[in-house]
Amino acid sequence: MIGAPEAHEMDKAMIFATNAKKVLDIGTFIGASALSWALVLPEDGKVVSTDINHEDLDVESYPIYYEKCVQLLAPGGIIMVDYYNRKELAGGTVLDASNARGAVINEMNRLTAKDERVLNILLDTADGIHFIVKKRNV
Repeated sequence: MIGAPEAHEMDKAMIFATNAKKVLDIGTFIGASALSWALVLPEDGKVVSTDINHEDLDVESYPIYYEKCVQLLAPGGIIMVDYYNRKELAGGTVLDASNARGAVINEMNRLTAKDERVLNILLDTADGIHFIVKKRNV
């Protein structure tokens, strides 16, 4: 699914505000996010985009992807996870252990909440975005 326009605009604003030179797009569908991000990167900037779509992405591995990304992320760097669905949040399926996707979202929420290396917030933008910032003193 193509990301919501407001999500792309928020991503671009964060890339611009942090003077990012490298961005990683995991779970590319048609490349809309990667293209949007490339438009605000400096000339020497780089977008690395995986060649998989959200339906093929191994959702159960999100916590593993998260850990790898935090390790690679520079202090002050940002992770934006656009995998939420308002229906899951509002309907409570994130708390239903029998719902695999909801269980992973719940696990990610708990993992990031306990992770002292980051600050994080869930934003009610588009279908929901998990906004994670790596602290500068780690």
